[in-house]
Amino acid sequence: MSRAPKPIHLNNVQRVIEHQSKLPNGDRQAICDVVNKAVDQLRKGGGLPEVRSLMYAFNMAEALSDLGICSDRNSKEVICGGQIALRLLIDRHRENNSWTLRSSELLALTEAAWWHCTQLSLCSLGEYLKSKRRVDEFMERNS
Repeated sequence: MSRAPKPIHLNNVQRVIEHQSKLPNGDRQAICDVVNKAVDQLRKGGGLPEVRSLMYAFNMAEALSDLGICSDRNSKEVICGGQIALRLLIDRHRENNSWTLRSSELLALTEAAWWHCTQLSLCSLGEYLKSKRRVDEFMERNS
């Protein structure tokens, strides 16, 4: 049984530095813009594309929290609150074909989105990529 060869990295020091650097501001802002736009569109009666964007964002928030980024009890409750609000919205949509949010759900989504953007400002590129791989694998298994 042969193994696939490992990639060769000529400059491991540079690779470590890049992995430990912060997520670039432009990338962070672009992600936060997508998340905040999704919350805003749901507030206006948006639908499935916005729900999917927020599901991904809140799964990323959970994964980053598991790595220790905003991992205190309050942070986890806020992230979980956003996930629960999405679940309630999806269930209500299945029952009566409506994407109407309750005020408590809108608040939970807004807070979870803000918390995720805060995480993005604190995490390293390596932590972000590790969380992204984890969420992508989870979403692929559960799609």
